[in-house]
Amino acid sequence: LASTEVKFSFDPVTHGITELTPKAGLEIHRVIEEAMVFANAAVARKIHSVFPQSALLRRHPSPSSDRFERLVKAARSRGFDVDCSSNKALAKSLARIVEAAGTSDPDMIFMAKSMATLAMQEAVYFATGDYQTAQFAHYGLALEYYTHFTSPIRRYADVIVHRQLVAALSGDDPMAAGSQKWVGDTAGRLNELNRQSKFAQRESTELFQSRYVSQVISSQDYLVADGVVAELRTNGLIVYVPQFGIRGPVHLRDKSGAVKIPMSVLSGNPRDMETFIDGCTEFETEADKLSFRLPINVPVFQLGSSTMKFAVFDHVKVCLRVLETRRRRPPVYLTLVSQAAVRAVSKKPVYRAKNKVDDKKPSKPQARDNSAAPLPATPPQRRKDKKGKNPAEYYSVLEKFSHMSLLETSAGIQDV
Repeated sequence: LASTEVKFSFDPVTHGITELTPKAGLEIHRVIEEAMVFANAAVARKIHSVFPQSALLRRHPSPSSDRFERLVKAARSRGFDVDCSSNKALAKSLARIVEAAGTSDPDMIFMAKSMATLAMQEAVYFATGDYQTAQFAHYGLALEYYTHFTSPIRRYADVIVHRQLVAALSGDDPMAAGSQKWVGDTAGRLNELNRQSKFAQRESTELFQSRYVSQVISSQDYLVADGVVAELRTNGLIVYVPQFGIRGPVHLRDKSGAVKIPMSVLSGNPRDMETFIDGCTEFETEADKLSFRLPINVPVFQLGSSTMKFAVFDHVKVCLRVLETRRRRPPVYLTLVSQAAVRAVSKKPVYRAKNKVDDKKPSKPQARDNSAAPLPATPPQRRKDKKGKNPAEYYSVLEKFSHMSLLETSAGIQDV
């Protein structure tokens, strides 16, 4: 599916943030991820066959259909039917959206996949003796057996699985893998720490996003960017800004319930954000749209109607600002500037500081276990590399690897 990972570049002298961009995956990363999934699944089957009560595996429960309600309604408003009856049906539905939208609206594709990702339950570690075999399945990867094996330098769970695999291959005493109780207790602790690390990562990302926005608006008047409506609220919108990986509220009503529509929605000029249109009425939030009526004395010829409507996946322009507080992480908030046309391709960041030095190291691909199908966040760009090879040819290597690994895994299971 899709999730937002943001990378930052820093100035080596001032330590200021010089660039903020969402990470872009490469075709070869997807190939490596698939190979890692094959390895993890094969190891999971092996250690469970030798230690049926104490193998450390990872399960991903199936989400209930009501968790996809927001995605289903949003997709239906754009003419798409999303089938959430199974992971395979969901993957096919998302693939149809990708095929229909193509390169014309990559942001809508990303938002649809993100909404599906958010509907998922959390994947967890467990001891095999604590669950029935039918409950071992990993919904996101459509696998009956799965564990974490390929990253022992960054996860303690992988270290345990490595020890269990060594014990399984060497024919050691069954207790060499640890008792069912120890593995179960350790799995619970791993789940707790994994959850905490995700919270810490999210807080860190939002902190630097806030610092970046503060830094930009200190050197220029406004930071305006294209956004996509991600959610409708009774007091406004939740908008995702793909350019910076920022998601935030756009308030169209204040705490007293008064409608506060900035004049910029008519002029398109961010300088009019602090002036509001008086007399807006009929503010309504329904399942698939938010609408309000502008006063009769406001010229609306450029809008074509006195009623403004917003729906999930609509494109808007927003101004990013930081709410100055005493909190360690001042929140970024968004103000509506205007409705925007669909962008065929993403634009470069509005602000790019001088003397940019990118101190990022190439990220090591990791197997994703929170997705329903290995679909790209945006349609892959079919380009040729320096040697004239199409990236799609990498998949021919993957297919051979898959065939070989399945044969070896099947043979190994028969020998046990």
